[in-house]
Amino acid sequence: MKGRAFAFIAISFLFSLRACADVIPTTVTPEQLVSFTYGGKASRDLLPSWKTEHHGTTVATFTDPTTGLVIRCETRRFADSNAIDWVVWFENTGKSDTPLLENIRPLDLSIPTEPSDSPVFHYSKGSVVGPANDDYMPKELALKANASLDLPGEKIPSQAFLPYFNLQTKDGGVVGAIGWTGQWSLHVTRDGNNVHLQAGQQLTHLVVHPGEKIRTPRIVLLQYKGTDPTVGYNQFRHLMIDHYLPRIDGQVLTPLTCMLDITTGLLVPPAGQQIRDIDRVAKLGMEAYWLDASWFPGDFRFDVGSWVVKRDLFPNGLRPISDAAHRDRMKFVLWIEPERVGGPNTIIAKEHPQWCIAKREPWLDPETGWPGHPNEMMFNLGDPDARKWMTDFLSQKIDEWGIDVLREDRNFHPVRYWRANDAPDRQGISENFYVQGFYAMWDELRARHPKLIIDSCNWRNTGPDIEVMSRSAGAWTRSEVADCGRLPIANQLAVMGLSLYIPTHANGVFSLDPYAVRSGAIQGAGMEIRQMPKQDDAQLAKMIAEIKRIRPLTLGDFYPLTPIDLGETHWAAWQFDCPELGGGFATFLRRAHCSNASVTANLRGLDPRTQYDVQISPTYDVGPTERMSGADLARLDVQIAGAEKSVLVTYQRVTSKQETGR
Repeated sequence: MKGRAFAFIAISFLFSLRACADVIPTTVTPEQLVSFTYGGKASRDLLPSWKTEHHGTTVATFTDPTTGLVIRCETRRFADSNAIDWVVWFENTGKSDTPLLENIRPLDLSIPTEPSDSPVFHYSKGSVVGPANDDYMPKELALKANASLDLPGEKIPSQAFLPYFNLQTKDGGVVGAIGWTGQWSLHVTRDGNNVHLQAGQQLTHLVVHPGEKIRTPRIVLLQYKGTDPTVGYNQFRHLMIDHYLPRIDGQVLTPLTCMLDITTGLLVPPAGQQIRDIDRVAKLGMEAYWLDASWFPGDFRFDVGSWVVKRDLFPNGLRPISDAAHRDRMKFVLWIEPERVGGPNTIIAKEHPQWCIAKREPWLDPETGWPGHPNEMMFNLGDPDARKWMTDFLSQKIDEWGIDVLREDRNFHPVRYWRANDAPDRQGISENFYVQGFYAMWDELRARHPKLIIDSCNWRNTGPDIEVMSRSAGAWTRSEVADCGRLPIANQLAVMGLSLYIPTHANGVFSLDPYAVRSGAIQGAGMEIRQMPKQDDAQLAKMIAEIKRIRPLTLGDFYPLTPIDLGETHWAAWQFDCPELGGGFATFLRRAHCSNASVTANLRGLDPRTQYDVQISPTYDVGPTERMSGADLARLDVQIAGAEKSVLVTYQRVTSKQETGR
């Protein structure tokens, strides 16, 4: 039984990959999949002497008989996907501190390639709100001899890159995900003919106290066949949809169409005006009403932590707002930022200072330009008592205020607090406990409130890792680039870059123009429409109806039809094809300085011998239906007369009964 615990993971992995090309080697030794150093010794040298036990087919533990460190390996395989998921836990069951545990890498895998092979590593930017406006831009690295890549870099927030990748070789590839809402790291290198992947929490250099338990990031790997990386992306999208995205009543949660009732300067109107706004937009088909920041006293940038209602705006509290939304069959969305405490004068800081972690120096946020409050603190979800208190508080307010969608923000990079809070022999422990507490709070809220939707508000600081995506869905999550998505091309880039891996996402809408809306609103949107005159309501209703009409089709395959770039002289086009629904749609956008009035698109996923009912819509009015063969639709000529204009093409497979009936 000795040394078989990590081998158990490897065998499970290889069993699930047996049907594929040999991208993963046919034999994997324990130390090739997970690695760490313990008391100065490498795991590969320690494991053979540790006691190993198997619990069913997906869990193995092994124990150091000297120190009492227990390592629990939890794996998950999928009958309908060539993928594996695993997490590793480390628990000190002894009576004294463990030796130093460091460099924990839950993914440590060598993949052999042939000398003639030219593997390519695909990865993507995250959200950084930089001047390039290129959030989620796909990137690639040709893995020539001795090529290497380190993500994200030692002092760069990990959300600056997506925690997903696609390693493409000549016969197939591997799509991977790193599930960690903290500071993860990924190292890729080609040494000789091997591609080596290492991933985990960026910094682990710590002793574990008696009774403590830490975990690794979740690792998900999916292997696919063939030379087209799009095949891997779409298999991974289906894995996410079928096994990870949260559901209510069996339905996958997707972004909603939400009215954001906020004025310039982040001011909210009085309750009476908000109730009138709810009545207006409910008639147009809007699905949710969203009360954003500034419902509590002070400036939301600096005074978070006093979660009480502004009585001058809401004399009867927030319940009348949610009641009005519910009467109109809309959901009530409330913004809150429980992880940040604005300063010592806030209620939480006064009543629970022991749960507030301070940073050690003032700062200027390099992304937003906002001056950091010198006394700003982080609410420590890594403390079990603090996490329980915040969970109970939020749960109480969900009931008291009638919250359907809890929009949770994070307007800071917590890594600076975690690192400042750690002793030299405990580096990484604050982050590990905090991330565990973060997941535990969301899991407990969802368990207490089965209909609750958690909206992960700010991917600039939380990131859409697979752990976040398995617990949340939102209406305005992608990016705050260009003042929260007012640039159509930046939105187009975000749609195309994210959709390679992530099936659900949305951003803000500030215009009724189809070009601007179609550039970003594929499933839902947060809409700042209070300033729009009521004579635009008919157009607004059509816009909402279009988003809701195409939304189900997004839970299928995704195909970029043009290069994913920011070129203002180019077209942007993409396709969502949903085999389960027998249809799909393609969006075509002619950018501002594009001189070409037409483009020929090669639509994918179609049966050339099947007939399809096709509708081509330059506006929100649904175009006339035309019957086309799959062969003709697969090579579609699209014309747009004028820059910054768009066309939506929807198609539906014609059944045999429909064909004979016409």
